[in-house]
Amino acid sequence: MKKYAAIIVNRAISAVDKVFHYAIPCALQPVVQVGSVVRVSFSHQELDGIVVDITDQLPDVEPDKIKDIIGLVSDKPLFSQELLNLACWLSDYYVSPRVKVLQAMLPAGLSLTGKLPQNKQIRRLYLAKEAAQTLRGQKQQAILAFVRKHQGAFTEDVLSATGAKRDALRGLLAKGLIREEQEAIWEQESGQKLAEPPILTEEQKTALIAIKTEADGKNRPVLLFGITSSGKTEVYLRRAEQVIASGRQVLLLVPEIVLTPQVINFFQQRLKKPVAVLHSGLSKGERRQTWLGIASGHYDMVIGARSAIFAPLPALGLIIMDEEHENTYKQENMPRFHAREVAKERTRLTQAQLILGSATPDVESYYLAEAGEYLLVTLKNRVSGISLPKLEVVDMREELRFGNKSIFSSLLQAEIGDCLARGEQLVLFLNRRGFHTFVSCRECGYVVQCSHCAIAMTYHAGEAELKCHYCGMVMEMPKTCPQCGSRAIRNFGSGTERVAAEAAKLWPDAKIARLDRDSVSKKGSYEQIYDDMQNGRTDVLVGTQMVAKGLDFPRVTLVGVIAADTSLNLPELRSFERTFQLLTQVSGRSGRRGPGKVVIQTYQPQSRVLLAVEKQSYKDFYAGEIVFRKNASYPPFGKLVRLVLSGRQIDSLALFAKNLAGCLGQHLPCGSELWGPSAAPWAKIKDRYRYQIILNGPDLNLLREAAKEGIFEWQQKFSPPRDILSQVDVEPLSMM
Repeated sequence: MKKYAAIIVNRAISAVDKVFHYAIPCALQPVVQVGSVVRVSFSHQELDGIVVDITDQLPDVEPDKIKDIIGLVSDKPLFSQELLNLACWLSDYYVSPRVKVLQAMLPAGLSLTGKLPQNKQIRRLYLAKEAAQTLRGQKQQAILAFVRKHQGAFTEDVLSATGAKRDALRGLLAKGLIREEQEAIWEQESGQKLAEPPILTEEQKTALIAIKTEADGKNRPVLLFGITSSGKTEVYLRRAEQVIASGRQVLLLVPEIVLTPQVINFFQQRLKKPVAVLHSGLSKGERRQTWLGIASGHYDMVIGARSAIFAPLPALGLIIMDEEHENTYKQENMPRFHAREVAKERTRLTQAQLILGSATPDVESYYLAEAGEYLLVTLKNRVSGISLPKLEVVDMREELRFGNKSIFSSLLQAEIGDCLARGEQLVLFLNRRGFHTFVSCRECGYVVQCSHCAIAMTYHAGEAELKCHYCGMVMEMPKTCPQCGSRAIRNFGSGTERVAAEAAKLWPDAKIARLDRDSVSKKGSYEQIYDDMQNGRTDVLVGTQMVAKGLDFPRVTLVGVIAADTSLNLPELRSFERTFQLLTQVSGRSGRRGPGKVVIQTYQPQSRVLLAVEKQSYKDFYAGEIVFRKNASYPPFGKLVRLVLSGRQIDSLALFAKNLAGCLGQHLPCGSELWGPSAAPWAKIKDRYRYQIILNGPDLNLLREAAKEGIFEWQQKFSPPRDILSQVDVEPLSMM
């Protein structure tokens, strides 16, 4: 019977972003499967492609135009049907070419072309039958005796122990006296001693019952909302054990690879099953090897960062997203997916359960939990019974008035000295993102904001002016503070390197380390910094947001936040939310085994965000933030789609951006708005200028369709040159 394959060819251009049909030759019908990579003739050249469907029905194509598949590239499918369905959804949801989605689903080093990697093999020897006659060769006798005593011994170990050569071994194999078997060996096997599980608190028991009951019923996503050190990880593990015991597999996502050593150690010490790890810190070979082991069903649990959401688990039963609020779960290049949305779709396809955990949930996640679309499970107390750390906010304006121009307040200096004298550890946190600065008055704390958007204006040194990155408003840099008249108004910002240097001057005997993007550029540096801190070889850890993400250092009793204002005044609609999350999370690193202290330095102690942080109350923050979001039609009340154009000639780019905005406006649904075009906050990157257009409205599906249709019309009507590139970001987290 004639069979046909629906194929996506490996060309990431819009003109061929569709399914093409090929006939499967009779000789290939037994081996070509859905998910296979095949070789096809396409437009006078040979390309590889992915088989996404097989049918015996003649496609709606002229029969003489259907070509035969040339050959099979890989003897095993690269994708399961579930992952192909996921790729189709992801391509549509995030307006991304299907081949780009499929490539993103594979680990680095494994592409849509070429054959699958082979896993490592090892050989073992077994006794096949007893020798009927006396063997003359002493080495053969030695091999036979050793294998008789050590069934399944590694071939290399047998030869080494007996001093025999392979010729003697081949003779025994030929006589059928022993047999040699190959078996796959896998990386990341756990050889650690199993740890004793702790006794669950009543809150944890209640949470676990609620999560299990939900899985057996409605199976909505679960939002596990627990304060720092409330034992969320233990709940994850107990639920994972239940799922693994039922014969299904577990995927645990963490926001940063810095967390993986800690998480891996915890799970490997408790589980009796092998755990695989997928993250960007692995070499290409390691990722290929692990990917193959996962696809083969060898691992019952996979731990990884964002891209691990595509791990090819054949019997997926549970996805856990730890620190679900983190923006690192959003990919910033094509396809611009958010792992949380992909996880929701993947659990829908597989009937698996999804647990989202955080001490500071994403505002949109908490909103959905309140609305009943998620199950809300709460942990209100720390498992140790120890209270949250004592928190003090320092008004840095007062420090200046008393003549302290140091980046450390008098209180923080005293607390650091006392902490080091006690032989304890501390964390100094400064969230320095890129080169952006805001303009603030050091006398009264006033921050220059856009009158239309209530978003901090950004200083552009090249033009010596302030810009709003949402509506495009421009103003001159003020020489004096508009609020109090002081001349102490200037750019605000400093980096972790300066903080570490200043700390070294004040406490020369302290062992100081940094945890930021610069300090972890080399492979293994994450693990080294973590190990040094865990084993007391570091006294002071200076870091960016990496130090706020779930790290558990028992000897840390002090956290100092150098400048809370750095993230508070970024030109982002989520800057308030991000600040609350960062400050709450980093505060939670203190006092996890005993009394702790947190000192937060700011020029804006009156901010509603800092007042909520000081009270250590997520609900207070959420109550204010959700009102702000509703009034401004920001998510979850309004959906966003961001389009970015880039080019080398700014005048030409501005013209084509205006033309695109006109086309988009023709397809904009009722009740929606179009903002722009305006220069993007990062107006020039790698010699390319950037313009952005933002669509805002209540219906994301309609906004996506408007973006697709508007871009298509723009391309057909104005034929933009190849130099001008367009990007679509559905539900952007950042407007930078």
